[in-house]
Amino acid sequence: MRQKKRLTPSLPFLLNRIGCFYPRMTLEIKVHPHAAIMEMLAEGLVDLALTTHQPPGFTSFTLRTSPTLWYCAAEYVLAKGESIPLILLEEPSPFRQDIIAALETARVSWHLAHGASSLSGVKAAVKAGLGVTARPVEMMSPDLRVAGISEGLPALPDTRYVVSCNRGR
Repeated sequence: MRQKKRLTPSLPFLLNRIGCFYPRMTLEIKVHPHAAIMEMLAEGLVDLALTTHQPPGFTSFTLRTSPTLWYCAAEYVLAKGESIPLILLEEPSPFRQDIIAALETARVSWHLAHGASSLSGVKAAVKAGLGVTARPVEMMSPDLRVAGISEGLPALPDTRYVVSCNRGR
């Protein structure tokens, strides 16, 4: 069964920006996990890839940046001094690696509370109160709240929306 993808408010904006840079281009939109997108780019199956991480070996530019925030369910309370229960995408996920690196750099104890195969799975687990995750500000919704430094979570770098070009096409 195919899942319907909900486009975040930033995707139309980003597509518009791409259209401004490349006005004669016909866009065919494909939504895949990061690893699959990078494979398609490397194999020359796509001309451009829009990701949140710049792949090595490709001409890339940043379309925009967006604050990266910690999220939990609206009523969720993080226990002070205890291991942070993380909700993350399954491997491979550059975003997952960035979250773990930020926690380890800040020497914050964490454990994997839930691994999800899709972003909708991450959102469902967060909304259910299973733990916290970090995503761009566009993920915010009324049933979530932003957690932060006062709860023992480190500041996170902004998310970069990067367009990478396939030079061979």
